[in-house]
Amino acid sequence: MYGGDILNDVTYMELSETERLFLREAWDLASQFNGVLPDLKSCAFRLRQDEKKLEKIYASLNAKNWFYEVTERDLKKESNGGSRYLTKEK
Repeated sequence: MYGGDILNDVTYMELSETERLFLREAWDLASQFNGVLPDLKSCAFRLRQDEKKLEKIYASLNAKNWFYEVTERDLKKESNGGSRYLTKEK
């Protein structure tokens, strides 16, 4: 998703400012790990945020389907030429 696309995405713009900020930072962080977020403790450290605060924001975004879980099986597919996304394609 490109900058202009995200700014015109109603679902994204309906998120709270805190959720939007974390989502953008999460995308930046995940880009360093082949599209997968590290564990929450590592996220909190890298983003210089309180872990409990991030846990609540993550849960809210996850409930709104902005994230999905990646399994070991998914990771094996990735190494065989598949693709992986931090968020669901819209």
